[in-house]
Amino acid sequence: MTRKSTGSQDQIISDKNVINFSNLTQYQFDDEIIKGFSDFDNGNTFTSEQVKAELIKCRRN
Repeated sequence: MTRKSTGSQDQIISDKNVINFSNLTQYQFDDEIIKGFSDFDNGNTFTSEQVKAELIKCRRN
């Protein structure tokens, strides 16, 4: 499971939504990059402390 920050709340995303970038066409890759920039612009980001905490939690499971 992956957490996605959506401003004031977090959203859980299942591992089935993980994208293997090596299988994408150039158009699909560009579209995913644009989505990432959109996340930044909308404040859907994690701090390094949040990432570290999530990695530690996943390691324990």
